[in-house]
Amino acid sequence: MITITLLLAAAALATGLARFLHLPSIPLFLLAGLGLQLGLDFANQEISETFLQSILELGLAVLVFGAGVELSPRRIRKQWKAVLVVGFGEFILIAAVSFGVSLLLGFDLVAALFMAAALAASSTIVVVRHLKRTQRMFEPFGRLVTGVLLLQDALIITVIVVLVRLGGGAPAVVGGLAGMIALALVAYVFYRWIVPFVTLRFHLDDEETLLFALLLLFLFGGLSVWLQLPFIVGAFLAGFTLSAFPTNGLVRGLLASFSDFFLSVFFIALGMFITLPGPGVLAHAAVLSLAVIVFTVVGVAFLAERLGFNARYALFAGLLLTQTSEFSLILVLQGVNAGLLAPEVFSLIAVLTVTTMTLTPFLATDRVAAFLMRMHPRARRRDDHGSTPAGHILIIGLDFFGEHLIDPLRAAGHRVVVLDDDAVRVRQLCDRNIDCRQIETYEPMLLDRAGLSRARAVLCAPKHVEDIEPVLRHARTMGGPTPLVRVADEIEGKRVEALGGRPVVTAEHALDQLIDWIKPNIGAPAAD
Repeated sequence: MITITLLLAAAALATGLARFLHLPSIPLFLLAGLGLQLGLDFANQEISETFLQSILELGLAVLVFGAGVELSPRRIRKQWKAVLVVGFGEFILIAAVSFGVSLLLGFDLVAALFMAAALAASSTIVVVRHLKRTQRMFEPFGRLVTGVLLLQDALIITVIVVLVRLGGGAPAVVGGLAGMIALALVAYVFYRWIVPFVTLRFHLDDEETLLFALLLLFLFGGLSVWLQLPFIVGAFLAGFTLSAFPTNGLVRGLLASFSDFFLSVFFIALGMFITLPGPGVLAHAAVLSLAVIVFTVVGVAFLAERLGFNARYALFAGLLLTQTSEFSLILVLQGVNAGLLAPEVFSLIAVLTVTTMTLTPFLATDRVAAFLMRMHPRARRRDDHGSTPAGHILIIGLDFFGEHLIDPLRAAGHRVVVLDDDAVRVRQLCDRNIDCRQIETYEPMLLDRAGLSRARAVLCAPKHVEDIEPVLRHARTMGGPTPLVRVADEIEGKRVEALGGRPVVTAEHALDQLIDWIKPNIGAPAAD
């Protein structure tokens, strides 16, 4: 009872600090576990290692189960090619870079191989929570990142299965992989037919839905034990069976507090296995962290752009994936328990995980993406549209709202100039003889070339208000018409007004209202 009390007290302290400092909770849980262990050592007290292992196994099962619920393949069915290319490409690139850097830092071959596999995957928990908090889960790059996480989780779990059975030779490894494939096929049957049937046929209430979810967790966990696979394989596949809509929406809310509790206890128990790192470990962690961050951003952005994503959101996807995974800790812990790695390697990976997870909320922002875009070659290119237009209507950012303004405005005789970051949509509009220009970042020079201050009206339809802030600031500086900005609610509207724009709140009749406003306020098009 005292042990559980200490773990819960450490969890409460770490949670409070995370909210106060606006930091990810996982790194603080690990640090709380390390601090708890140091305090026990100072007081000449100890917690049973068997008990901590049990806490780790239980917490890991719930953690992996929750990660599986978040990763539905249906979200990425239109982007499967991009997911495969970016997912495998980033995994191989970071594994190769980590392997080479580890050897240069003096690690032996076995340790370098473990570190290459451990650092190649990104954190599902950190990334999904960040996407939800910024409301970008269902944007194209958000779907891409979600698919990459699903693929990489499957890869890292496969690596863990191989390592667990490596001592038994090739037959044991092949048998483990065959068992995992068989269990995955069973999970697909549940995902595709059984779970939707139960959900829609029996109309389960909240308690019954939660019990059904836990039943699947223990069912697949039991099957994985029967097949002599790690319990996490069954837990992840059990979550996968519940990941389809609408089941995932029902289960996610019910599991939230349940998962958060086990998440905190798991990472605190994991932190108690960390030995206090010395200067050498910290230096190695800094080098590896820098390598992972730089090569992840460059590699993901390069691959995503080649697959049709605009440069800014390709960079944003890379910034989202710059941390190492919670599975990295499990993988290395397996190596330590098997006697293949020294405890210092686990401490190194723990420090690296804490560092990269803590940096994610500060790196994966529009401000950082915009800063990187200034160094991007495509942001510096010159357009070939001739002289700067005047007396036109400038539409910045299309989306559904902006795209449906073009034809009515052209039918009324107005010249329309469009700025958008989607290369495919720009090409489609250019094929219709519409003056549409691809723009990766809203630099003042590019806005001036599009005649921002000389336009008859400026209409903005951004995906997020943050995207259009540079336009509003430049328009306020240079003069010209007050930009009209499509917003989702009154809160965003006040933000636009504070920057000098005029908000148009999205509603069913907002488009008609805007057309009605344009007629008396802009008037007829100027004569050539």
